[in-house]
Amino acid sequence: MISTLYQPIDEASEKSLTRLNTIAESDGFLAGLGHRSKEFEIAPGFPVVTDVSRAYYLMVSQQMWDKTQPSDEKYFVGVVEDSVSRYKLYDSQERQRRLTYYKDNLDDFGVYIRERIANAFEQNKISDYVLDGRVGDLPVKDIEEYVLSDMANEIDAYFLRMILGSYLGGLDEWPVASHLLNCFETGGLPCGWIGPEFKDGGVPQECMQVLHFG
Repeated sequence: MISTLYQPIDEASEKSLTRLNTIAESDGFLAGLGHRSKEFEIAPGFPVVTDVSRAYYLMVSQQMWDKTQPSDEKYFVGVVEDSVSRYKLYDSQERQRRLTYYKDNLDDFGVYIRERIANAFEQNKISDYVLDGRVGDLPVKDIEEYVLSDMANEIDAYFLRMILGSYLGGLDEWPVASHLLNCFETGGLPCGWIGPEFKDGGVPQECMQVLHFG
């Protein structure tokens, strides 16, 4: 469906959009969060988080800003937003031309990705699996009421950033956005950044955290 909504405009965008479509349509999408997680064991080298409380904190919390000493934990929403710059590669006219492809189907994409997330949650029994001893120190009612839905919001945002990167030079041009996709391809969910920011020398493969139970 991504391949229907978003048409490639060059070789780089075609390569990236094809990978995004493949993982979104795969039965391995988010499978590392559910009862089939052992079928999708994550490869060595990915920093793994194994409880939802920790993953949720790393994914959305701003509390690391409140610490008196600089924290190795970085605000992941900002990391994702900074993973692709609109202004790096093209003059204004070409940038606007490329952004048009990205913007034209935002609403339809939102409907599509929410359907894919809901299907993955149902197929992999993610809610039940998470609630069966994998919530960390979060109250179960919080998991049921808003944590999993907040995660769906973040997945939507991650995919939109990767689609943007696909049109602005392709994901190979954007190491952080590219590694977001690598994490999804494991069956897991990218959920945080620990270590130096990318601009300060942080390596995505070492710093980006992945929620995965496999």
